[in-house]
This record gives sequence, C-alpha cells and structure tokens, in this order.
Amino acid sequence: LFNPDEKVAVIVMTNTDDGIPYFYARRAYELVAPAVIKAAAPPEPVAEVDPVWQKYVGMYRDPWGWDAKVMIMDDKLVMYGYDYPPEDNPQESLVELTQEGEHTFRKTGDNGNGDLVVFEMENGEVKQVKTGENYIYPVKE
Repeated sequence: LFNPDEKVAVIVMTNTDDGIPYFYARRAYELVAPAVIKAAAPPEPVAEVDPVWQKYVGMYRDPWGWDAKVMIMDDKLVMYGYDYPPEDNPQESLVELTQEGEHTFRKTGDNGNGDLVVFEMENGEVKQVKTGENYIYPVKE
C-alpha cells in the first residue's frame, strides 16, 4: 500500500494461502501513517499538558480481568480498553477523557459515551477508578 502524496508505504507479507494482506496493510497504514507524517513534518509549538494528569497514567483492571490503560496522547488524557476479541480498528477502543473537576473526567470524543470517570485518590495515588457504575483498580507494573 503506497500513498505518494504522503510518502508513506506499508508492506505486508503473509505465509498463508487465505491471508488478506490488504486488510492488514490498510489497518497498519491507518495506525502508523499519521505518526510517520507527523514525525516528518516541521515541529509544531508544544501545547502545555496538565502535569497533574501524570498521576492518573497507568494500567487498570476490573474484577473480571479486563484491562484499561490511561495515557497522555496528543495533549489529551485518554483511556484505551483492551477488548476481546480485539477491535478491527484499535482506535475505536480509545476514549478521550475531558476534565470536569478535581480527579473527575467525562468520556468524550468519537468513542466516548458520556460516562463519568472518577479517580479516587488515597495518599496522592489512585486507589480505584469509578467508570460509569463500575470500578477498575491500578495494576502495579
């Protein structure tokens, strides 16, 4: 798969007779091309990211073993849900968290459902996170 305007190409090799290289190339392109294009572009002014958000970053797990990762991407706090089976497009599991108050965010953006996400703190660290009506807990990495 090659886009000469963006100067980005993806090559997929498969060792099966029923492989669908275009499917994997398209997904890889959708995930990687924006980062490659951004890396090759002249630097943009860096936006200020709230340093307080760093304490929310990490892996979380619900009582049933499903994981979610909170991270900072493109100057936004986001939550990625590890689904099974995995989404055809992993970006569909990425939800923006928009701050509404101290330790309180709302799931927004294209994949957000409007649920509140409340980081419950103890001694300056996340003890648990209430997301909607459920809780997830920090995983010590």
